[in-house]
Amino acid sequence: MHTITPARESQGHGQAETTKTATPDVRIRRGHTLIQGNYLGRPDQPHAFVWRDDDEETAVPDREIVIQVSRNGSCAWEKGIPINLRTAFPGNRDVIRLANALDDWQRYFVKKYDPKQAQRFYWSRFNQEGRDFARCLQALLIDEAVVRYLRPTQDPQSTQAAEVPL
Repeated sequence: MHTITPARESQGHGQAETTKTATPDVRIRRGHTLIQGNYLGRPDQPHAFVWRDDDEETAVPDREIVIQVSRNGSCAWEKGIPINLRTAFPGNRDVIRLANALDDWQRYFVKKYDPKQAQRFYWSRFNQEGRDFARCLQALLIDEAVVRYLRPTQDPQSTQAAEVPL
């Protein structure tokens, strides 16, 4: 949220101390579609939320980032090539912070996954964490990239449903 401070009332009277808080717009990207909504009511105390049904075309970002762990130590991919999120989005501190958590998640997979006992790995919880990471990354990069989450190829369910919808 940002605040809007009004201009001076009149010459020599100073500035009014009241500020208006602008109500935030909500934007969610699901695949290639962008859904938008906003709060209704007073800015400091909204009473309802409404999704907008905009007829205007929203631009789809050119970049597509795929989150999928692998045994080689990479979990972020672009056009089939592993990428480092820190160098791909250098000015975005939130993405860098999320990249650190993704690295920990990737290391957990490499450390705990045993190919001889693939059925005994915690697939449900692991894929939920990966999906949560992908959602966070999508929220951070809503105008810059489309983010998808794919199950690891080692997951027994990856043959039936490789992509997990965000």
